[in-house]
Amino acid sequence: MADSPTLPSFRKLDPAEDGPELQAAEARARRAFGLTGASDGGDHHNTLQITRSQLADRSVGEHQRTRFVQDGDVPVVYVTGPSAPASSSVHGARRRIAAEAALESERQARQEAERALGEAQAAMADIQRRLDHASLARAEVDEAVRELRAEKDELATQLTLARLARREAEAALSADHARPVARG
Repeated sequence: MADSPTLPSFRKLDPAEDGPELQAAEARARRAFGLTGASDGGDHHNTLQITRSQLADRSVGEHQRTRFVQDGDVPVVYVTGPSAPASSSVHGARRRIAAEAALESERQARQEAERALGEAQAAMADIQRRLDHASLARAEVDEAVRELRAEKDELATQLTLARLARREAEAALSADHARPVARG
């Protein structure tokens, strides 16, 4: 065994834990590599010993021709995912496309909402500006109304004084006319 190449050591697995799919795949691999003489379901360490001896037997004849794999010697299995049938990969692709379309529509909706928010904020700022202008105009009108009321009160007071003065003047004039005129 000193002449045989060293193989990496693998931890021993309990063949009872292997499922029927794994055992079938192992049997196909053994047939493909020409290891059909090995005991099926035996100890994995013994399998390595058989493999080493078979490799040693094959390397005895240095002038032997190397045999390459021919078409059909090794079965080819296409795997589309972790034990997923092809229909589920198509379904997954459809779901991914649908998710991407939904994401794009959400992005567009968000952009539209942000645009509408910007327009609403601009309209609100315009309304606030108009309200401020209206508040200033009202304050000016209120001040003018106060001034007019004060002027009105002053004019009412002057009117009252003028009426009193007129009554006094009329009373004095009537008293003057009522006095006999002295002839003289």
